[in-house]
Amino acid sequence: MVSFIKRHYFPILITLCVLFNGYFNLLNIERIRTQSDPNGTINAGSLVHNQTIYSIDNEYYLSPVDNYKHGKGWKRSPGVSDGDYYRRVPGYSLVYLLFYNMFGSQNLWFFLKLFQFLLFTISIPLFFRTCGYLSKGVGQKIVTIIYAASPLIGGWVCYTITEGITPELMVFYLYFTYKGYQAIEKRKKTLFYSIAMILITYLVLTRPYTAIAGIIILAATLKDLSLLKRKFLPNFAVIFLFGFIGIGSWAFRNYRLTNDVVLLEQAYHPQSLDRMKPEFRGFLNFAKSWGEDGDQFNNYHQPFYFAALSGDVGKAPAEKLLSQLPPAVVSDFGSKRLLRIFQLHQQAILLQKPYFDQQKAQPDSYFKEQLQVEKEYDKLTQEYKGKHFFNYWIGSPVKYLQRMIVNSNTAHLFIFQGDLSIGLKLYKLLLFLVHVFIYAAILFNIFRIRKRFEWIVFVLTPLIFIVFFSLIHREIEQRYMLPVLPIILMGGSLVLTDLSNKLKAVFQKVSKKTT
Repeated sequence: MVSFIKRHYFPILITLCVLFNGYFNLLNIERIRTQSDPNGTINAGSLVHNQTIYSIDNEYYLSPVDNYKHGKGWKRSPGVSDGDYYRRVPGYSLVYLLFYNMFGSQNLWFFLKLFQFLLFTISIPLFFRTCGYLSKGVGQKIVTIIYAASPLIGGWVCYTITEGITPELMVFYLYFTYKGYQAIEKRKKTLFYSIAMILITYLVLTRPYTAIAGIIILAATLKDLSLLKRKFLPNFAVIFLFGFIGIGSWAFRNYRLTNDVVLLEQAYHPQSLDRMKPEFRGFLNFAKSWGEDGDQFNNYHQPFYFAALSGDVGKAPAEKLLSQLPPAVVSDFGSKRLLRIFQLHQQAILLQKPYFDQQKAQPDSYFKEQLQVEKEYDKLTQEYKGKHFFNYWIGSPVKYLQRMIVNSNTAHLFIFQGDLSIGLKLYKLLLFLVHVFIYAAILFNIFRIRKRFEWIVFVLTPLIFIVFFSLIHREIEQRYMLPVLPIILMGGSLVLTDLSNKLKAVFQKVSKKTT
């Protein structure tokens, strides 16, 4: 028995990690049942059918299936406009549809979260093997233990949103890309690359910005194309055909239904009944100038928006909104000017009230008042860039970078909220240190990784994601980096292995001196 454990200690350890992760998820759900309203709609703090964790984004991914099953078409609720056809890509919704058809609307929730947990479990050995291409030994084992035991990835399996499957799909994608990259036979290369292409295509149709990770398979296949030359060209075309078919089919469906060219998804649409309109876009871009936190932005914009939508366009909501902006911003542009723009903003929202009241689609083009308000905000943004060039291009992105990295990545778990026991505080601190460490490891890997392909996978790909969210998109929630987090975690293995080797060398020197 002892010899068996010694020979198989690591698989046994990983099994215990998986069991711990499953237990921790059950503990989190039980905490929600006992300490929160199980029938409410508190983000990350309520349950759906007493099984899965409620997310405010559930409506994006579940309502298309619910509408489809009730004969209303594949449209996000309320389903009155062309924009509802492609408000979100269909990847996760198709998973939900599969379980809806298999188990019915009342029983699917248990089996859906079980499937996601099994997908997570299956991804663990693939994570370990893929990590081995970068670093074998102690570092490889430590990061696999972190992947298997911590809630950084496994803590999302009880959610019914894209985060329930995207990190695992990324692991599968990377594993099969490496299998193709390492294969010698052209036939095997084509097979593994084709599987990887199907996976990245499905990832993009689940979370569009994961297309950034497409550079990995592109780099791998281009290298093989350069080595095998014309012999690999037909295979290269076949591999990428899977991507064109997958995304092209969805784009064709969108055009056939609406005559709009929408490749993946579209947040802003003139007909839609939501706040994603030009005046919102202009105000949000203005707020991003100084690095506004998304939650804080919603805290002051939503009351303002819903007040105007209900007919309250008096000075009070506009003045309250003004009072919640940074004093330096108000001082820069003047309260009188900002109040004038806010009141124009209110009128643009009020124009939409009849359509909300009657639950019917808005006109095919935006109101001129909406576009005018967006121009006013764009002027403010341009002026801010001119006055605060350094803060706009350096200071604000650093704020988003800090929010991305300096946290424990546990905001999605109810068990970590409120007053915590000493044990949970220590565990949260440990997760904080792990999360900061794996991001810091990217900087080390910039200079440590020598092979071009590994550098593209474990340095360039994470850096593009980081730059995209901190500098271009300028908006970050912890879950946005979740699809690429397995790659970042794998990158940390190299630092740990090097550290382990140095400690061994020091220990050996000390041992020699003492002997």
